[in-house]
Amino acid sequence: MGIPRLRHLTVPDLPSPGAGTVILPAGLATGRPRFQHQTVHLLAECGFRRTVLDPLVLGDPYAAWRDGWLDRAETYASTLWCSPL
Repeated sequence: MGIPRLRHLTVPDLPSPGAGTVILPAGLATGRPRFQHQTVHLLAECGFRRTVLDPLVLGDPYAAWRDGWLDRAETYASTLWCSPL
């Protein structure tokens, strides 16, 4: 078995119950568009080997709110990052 890699999930996917540590980079970042994607890439580069839920869907900035995905995602998150890097 190889070294586990970061698992990047976006709308509409969510982790399985008991998935372990889950980070949800969320929050408003005026002047920092796509900071969620930057966060995912930084975590991967740093060797983070768990799940990251990414609420940003390119071309559809409201997708995470439309069907309640963001509300459900917050129940899985062990850590909620609310500010951009």
